[in-house]
Formats: sequence, C-alpha cells, structure tokens
Amino acid sequence: EAMQVPLDERWWDRLKEAVEERWRITDKAENAEWLRVPIGVISGNRPRFLHLAATKDGVHGLVAGGTGSGKSELLMTMIIGLALNYSPELLNFVLVDFKGGGAFQPFEQLPHCVSVVTNLNESAVERMFTAINAELRRRQALNQQTNTRDIVEYRRRGLHHTHAPYPHLFVIIDEYAEMIDNYPDYRAELESITRVGRAQGVHLILASQKPKGVTDQMRANIKLRICLRVEEPETSRELLRQPDAAQLPGIPGRGYLQVGNDSLELIQVAWSGEDVSRSLAPAIIWPERRTAPSAEPEETVSPAREAVEAPFFAHAVELAAQIWRDRLVAKPWPDALPRFLSLQSPWTHPTSGETQVLEPRLTHWLNGEDDPVLWSGVDWQQEAFCAPVGLVDDPREARQFPLMVELRRSHLILLGDAGYGKTTFMRALLTALAVSHGPHELHAYIVDMGGRNYGSVQGLPHVGAVLYADENTFEERFRRLLKYLNAVQRERQQRLGEESIFAYNQRHPADPLPLLLVMIDNFAELQQNYEALLENELLPLLRTSLTVGIAFVAAANQPSDMSSKLYRLFGQRITFHQRDRDRYQDIVGRGAGELEELPGRGYIRWEGRPLQFQGATPTGLPGDGDLGAQGEGRDLRLLAEIMGDRAACLDLSPAQRPKPIEALATYLSLEDLLAAAPPGRRQAHIPLGLDEDLRPAHMDLERAGKHFPILGRPLSGRTTTLYSWVFALAECYDPAQAALVLVDLRRSFVNYGGQRTLGDLPHTLACITEAEALPPVVERLQAEGKALQEGHSTRRIFVVIDNFDDLHEELQQQAVYSGLAEVARRYGQDGIHFVVAASAIDTSSPLRRPLAAANYGIILRSLDLLHSNNVLRVQRTPRNAPAELVPGRGFLVRAGSFRYLQIASPYPDMDPEDMSDEALAQ
Repeated sequence: EAMQVPLDERWWDRLKEAVEERWRITDKAENAEWLRVPIGVISGNRPRFLHLAATKDGVHGLVAGGTGSGKSELLMTMIIGLALNYSPELLNFVLVDFKGGGAFQPFEQLPHCVSVVTNLNESAVERMFTAINAELRRRQALNQQTNTRDIVEYRRRGLHHTHAPYPHLFVIIDEYAEMIDNYPDYRAELESITRVGRAQGVHLILASQKPKGVTDQMRANIKLRICLRVEEPETSRELLRQPDAAQLPGIPGRGYLQVGNDSLELIQVAWSGEDVSRSLAPAIIWPERRTAPSAEPEETVSPAREAVEAPFFAHAVELAAQIWRDRLVAKPWPDALPRFLSLQSPWTHPTSGETQVLEPRLTHWLNGEDDPVLWSGVDWQQEAFCAPVGLVDDPREARQFPLMVELRRSHLILLGDAGYGKTTFMRALLTALAVSHGPHELHAYIVDMGGRNYGSVQGLPHVGAVLYADENTFEERFRRLLKYLNAVQRERQQRLGEESIFAYNQRHPADPLPLLLVMIDNFAELQQNYEALLENELLPLLRTSLTVGIAFVAAANQPSDMSSKLYRLFGQRITFHQRDRDRYQDIVGRGAGELEELPGRGYIRWEGRPLQFQGATPTGLPGDGDLGAQGEGRDLRLLAEIMGDRAACLDLSPAQRPKPIEALATYLSLEDLLAAAPPGRRQAHIPLGLDEDLRPAHMDLERAGKHFPILGRPLSGRTTTLYSWVFALAECYDPAQAALVLVDLRRSFVNYGGQRTLGDLPHTLACITEAEALPPVVERLQAEGKALQEGHSTRRIFVVIDNFDDLHEELQQQAVYSGLAEVARRYGQDGIHFVVAASAIDTSSPLRRPLAAANYGIILRSLDLLHSNNVLRVQRTPRNAPAELVPGRGFLVRAGSFRYLQIASPYPDMDPEDMSDEALAQ
C-alpha cells in the first residue's frame, strides 16, 4: 500500500517513521517479493503502481519522451519511490546519464546508490558494464549453490541473512540511444542484461528521446514501456506500435503506459521536484554561566524552529541517508577509484568495510612520534623492497586492493604523457620505502632529466645523490654513479655467491647490505644523449643487478623512449594516460580501454589482465586543493628533517650510509692534494689534481708519455697548471732526482710575484727569459741526455715552457728550435721531458711531432679544443658539456680517451675565476 503522509508541520517526522517501518517490513524474509513502486495516477485519479515482476509489469522498462516531456522527472520519481519503500540492503541503483549533465547528481548521496556515471567518463561506463557482468555471474553462482530459482526465492528463504547479500539492482540509463550510437559494442551488453538479469533481480530501465537501437532480443525481454509526449508519430510507433504519444498535450509527465502488447493506459507521472518546506529542530543554546545572581529573572524565550525549503526528492535523499546513517551498505561492487589518493588517505575495504590507510607509519613519522616500530628492522623475506603506492580497481572480481610495487621481483617502468603523475608516483614510492626501510637498509639515487622535481626528498637520509640534467657536472656524476653501481654489483656477486641478498640480510640483520634504488625520470632525454653509455654500462647492469639488491625505476612517455633491449628488462610496467590509445595494449595487454584524464590514474597488468589504479601522492588529504602541492613539499621536507635526526641517533658508519655521488670541486688545494697523495715510486709520477673518479691524478711521464702538452686558451688556467706541476715536482722529489729548465719569455711565470722566484728553487738548472739564452741551454740538455742514455745520470730533467706560442714565433727559422726538438725526440725516453703550455701547437713547429707522439696531455676549459687541436686526439667528445668549463677544469687525454680533471691550485682558498693566467699575473 502507498504511504499516506499529510504535508503538515510534522510531515518529515511522520515520513521518516513510515519509511523506517516500510524498510523493516520489506526486509523480512517472509515478505520477499518482486518490487512495487508508485509511479503516478491513471484514469479515475487512481494510483498506478509498477509491479516489476516478469508476470506483471515486467522486470525491465523502456521510457521515451521528447524535450520538456518530463522523462528525467519520471526517472527521478521512480528512484525516490523505490528508495522510500526498500532499504539499501534490498535495493541498489546504478544511474547512468549519457547527456553529460547532472540529472542524477542529486542521488549521489542516496545510500542505495552504487554508482553515478556520465558519458563524460568513458572508462567509468566500461567499468560499470564489467562490474554488472561480474555481479550477474556472482548471482547465478549463488542461485546454483543454494538451489534457488531467482532472487525472490533466495530472499524468501532468508539466505540474504545467512549467505551473501542479494539486493535488487536497478540500472537506469538516460539517453541510452546516445550510448549505442557512440559505442555500438554496448548494445550487446544491454541485450545480455535484459536476457540474463531477470531472474537475478538486475533491472534495466532505458530512457531516451527516441527509442532507437533496441534489438528484437531486447524488445522481447523488455515488457514495460512508457512513452511521454514525443514530436514525431514514428517515435511513438517505435515504442508503442501506435502514434498516440505524438498527440498528447504539452503537460510534463503525461504519457502512455503499455505492458507487453496490452492496450495503452493514459498516465500522469508523479512529480518529485516540487519545493516542500520543513522545519528543522532549533540549534541548542547553552545558557551563559552567571557570576552573580541577577536582580530580576530574565524572560526565557524558546528558540524558533528554522524552516528549509527544497525539492521533495532532496528531502527524500537526506531522509534515507539519515535513517541509514553509518550502517555499511553491502554494495555489489566497490565505489569508483578516488580522484585523489595519498599514502595517508583513508579508504574503505569493500569486503570488510574497514577504513585503511596505504602507509599508516607515514603519519606517525610526520607527527614526530617516538614509536619503536619505526625503523624497527625490515622483514627481508616479505617486506623488503616492497611498498604500497596506489589503489587497484578490479570490477570483474568486485574488489579493490593496494598497488604494491615489488622491486625485489623486477625493475619498474612508468609510462604516460607529461603531467599525469609519473614524477609524483616516484616521489611517493621513495617516501613509502623510506618509511619502512632505515637509511642503512635502503640507499636511493635519483637521475632527474626533467624539471628539478625532487628537491623535497633530496634531504632524506636514504638519498645518496640527486643528479640534475641541467647541471654542468651531470655527465661526470652520471658516469660516476654507474661506475659505483657496477663496483657494488661485482663486490656483492663475490660475497653472495648463489645466496640472495634477502636471505643474506635475514641472517645478518645487524649489518645488512643496503638495497640500492635508482630512479631515472624522463628516460627519453637520457637515451637521446647517452645512448652508447646506456648500451655499454646500464644495460649489463640491469640484467644482473636485481640478484644483488639493485633495482631501477624509470619514467618515460612511451616504450620507444628507450631501446627495446632496455625496455624488455623492466618486468613491471605501469602506464598513465596516453594520447595514443593503442599504446595501452602495447604496455599492459588487450582489454585496456580509455583512461580518464586524471593525474595518477593508470593501468597495471595484474594476473594477466589490465586493471586501472589510482596512484598515490606522498602526502595530503582530499580537499587540500591548490595547497596540495605546497603542502606535499612542506611535509616531505619535514619528514626528511625528522628522519635525518633519527638517522643521526643510529650512529651509522660511513659504509652504512649512502655514498654521495659528488662532482669535481671547482677549487682544489695543491697542499691538501700532496698531503693526501704522496708521489709514486716512479720518478716522473707527479700528482696534479683529481680525476673524474675523485682520485688523485698522477702525470706519469715514465710510462704514459714522454712529453706533456697543456693546451688551453687564455684565462684557462695553463699557467696555474705549470705552477702546480713545478711545485709538486719540487715537493715530491729532491734536486738529485729531478731538475727544472724554465722557459718564460714573458717573465711572468718565473717571477710569480712572491718574495722569491721559481729560479730560487734548488731544482732549477736554468731560467730562460730571452731567446738568445737558449743555445747554451740546448747544449747542456744534449749533454744531460747523453749522460742519461749512457747510464751516467739518473736525474730527470723537465723543460717547462710557458706561453709556447710566443716561443714558436720567436724561434722560427732558428737552428736552436730544431735543437730543442732534437732533444725531445732523442732523449724523451731517457728522462728529458718537455712540459709545454700553449693555446695550440702550430703544425710548422718541430716540437709538434714529439709532443703529439704519445697523445698524452691536458686540454683546459675549452670543449672545442678536444676536436680542433692537432696534438691531442680523442675518439669522442662529451655530450651536454658546457662550451666553457671553470678555470682549472679540463680533460686528461691519454691514448685517445679522456677523463675529467681538476687541476690543484698552489694558492690557498682561491676562487675558481682567480685561477686564470691573467689573475695570477696580477
């Protein structure tokens, strides 16, 4: 029977009581029946109920009506009528609006509502059909297991209390014809529901302005038809087989109802959108506390009840929500994935109803709690190298579960267009791992080829280095990182043998081998500029690094952003939004449809199927809005500070901390270098700076080459290099072992501005400041060379020439020039070495050939000189290196290869720019 509630001042309370009673009655097993709902009035002003049973008005329905006919209002009336008569335990709705509007938006808070879908989100429509089909299979299995014929028998036997839930499910689609026009494949889905859903209590209500696209199979299974006023008689015939609905008056809600082939019933559909006023209970006003009794008592005034006016359907939705309150609705499938998710976000487990958080320990860290479980030791067999970084949706199995990245299993690649969450996902992954792993259990290295997006996590005690592509020292540091990783791999392979690192660490929990995480963002940039380096060093590392606890996470736009050899080594593949839909199939396999254009939304292949997920941000809660990104950065910096303090209390050894990947310093003290790097046992083995591995670089004129050119343009640090050479030689060897001949036509090198000159060194045999003084020196060098050659002397002689360009111009066509060259050619291998600083060595110089013979020397500051000089030749030049390096920085060339080098300065606390020749001359 219809609920009779007069619209007086207490209508809300009376309706609430009536609905509660109706829900209680209809939920009883003995009252199980096919659903009935009042829809309007027919002739004689009699109420017309729809009895939604196959033997009555039918399980499914078709609704048609032109613009302004009241079609959407009819659907709203049906929804409200059903919801007020049946509880969410007995009735669920799936509402689909294919007009792209908000027709069903008022019902999102209705506790019966499982999902509200629009055509604006194609992936949500696909999810809905997948979930409905899964629900149909579940219900069929329940009927088979319980030997029940249909939903009514199942509920009549009370099995919905003792077994799985089994509510009626109404799928209401507004503008279904638009759906079929745009997505013809959905016609088969609708046909399947009309054919299979009847016994399982899955009702399909299809509404459209023009009822086209209905197959004969669907028409045979849809018994109920309602046609409101339409414009064309053909439209009426399509639904009712009669043109009468085109002749209806323009009264919203006026139409014809037909069941099967029965005659038409003229109906006026009830309207649920009328504004209704109800009184709200007054707010509680607490009396103020008095400090002294008042002379006269104040008159007590009862607070007035506030009135609120809203459409009836809005009151009904609120009423149903109030009655149901916090009771768990056993929905047939979980809610759609959240549009925002963080490691701190609460989410409801669809089966247990429990509220969970992806990484609850993160909040404890951010609150600064001294919880003993924080960094209490990772479970190496289960938890190590695993982290929750999102929520996966599996509508086919009606489940959602955390997206666990398991780096112990394989490397991970993130793919997707820019701006859809790859970088955020990487920050969240690092945060989740840092929360569960101590800085002695996990070391992280980040290669950022993008836009400097890792400053907020750079301070974590787990992070050894962040390499930014726009830094001048990027290539240097990247090569150093790869060398370090390869060295770790070799050392661990020898230590572990056949044992896994996880088993080893389980046996050595007090001193584990730390896991190494390498994250590379914007891999395409790396592939484009360092292809050979990746092929030769990264590729072999990826093949075997997992067994020793080194895992890589890379981000790129598409698979072609890296070589196929590299791509195949990334066993875990995740994709975010792709402009080219076909890429989804290439990445996660067949079955992946369109993704909603939402940051963090993506596909992962799980158990052989592509499933959607929502990736988590590191921190934040829904509703943070524009402050979300700022808050994330603030929270992560706070986390890094807190973790840094905790790490300091662990008293870790240098070997337990992540190794920094540093760049060559722009200033290096010669005094410090000589203290840390004593000379070798060979006589011509002189420390001059640090190489790209941050190790002392020795100039070896005994084995590597007999002479040593130092090339660089003015202000490059050539003269400083000569100073360091001379002082290092004088410091490392006594005058009986090494002697100097200094050639300085400008007189600015020997007389460097101190109280003494280089000529005062006991090692100095001669200082040449005039070309005319060279002939006797050449004669002496020839004599010294013969003595060395014949074994009468062991003292090596270094001929140091500054500004060789000037000397070349001065000595052209002079015999003494040829004499110098003869000494270099004949006695270089015996111990007379030429160390020459020049802008370039002219091809006409007789010294060019002996200087170029060993292809050994230094090129300072200028990248161009690597391939534009005729003395030092290299097989390749560095990519992305700046055209000009800092003074004192250069390349040590040896046999066609090169290494970065920073020359030590003999001047303490020197600014790099002051290492130029001009500055030193002052």
